[in-house]
Amino acid sequence: MSLIPAWLYIILVLFSGLVGIIVTLITTAVRQSNRDKYEVFLEFMQHRNKITGEEFVGNLNKLYVVFRNDSEVTEALLRFLDGVTHENPGNEEMNRRLLKIYSAMCKNLRIKKLEDHVFLRPFSAKN
Repeated sequence: MSLIPAWLYIILVLFSGLVGIIVTLITTAVRQSNRDKYEVFLEFMQHRNKITGEEFVGNLNKLYVVFRNDSEVTEALLRFLDGVTHENPGNEEMNRRLLKIYSAMCKNLRIKKLEDHVFLRPFSAKN
């Protein structure tokens, strides 16, 4: 009475297992990528009060790697880098460039950003 041959059942079972493995691998990779982005974002927020510090500079290097597929973040980062290394445009322009990086990361991560003046005045025991 079976309309489907046994060999077809075996192929369907193997195929469904293969599909399950592929879906699991893809979702795991996406989750890990998002986790890495959030970690770098949190470090960026944590060390933003000392942009010349070793932790912040290291975080900028991580940021470039983790957000490499987002052109808005990488362009903002490169503009900031140009300001630090070549242009020396002044504090107001550097703050604008830092805000641009922050805004691009928030957009990528789909999180609501702080108001600009709140972002530029981080909590610090030294203030």
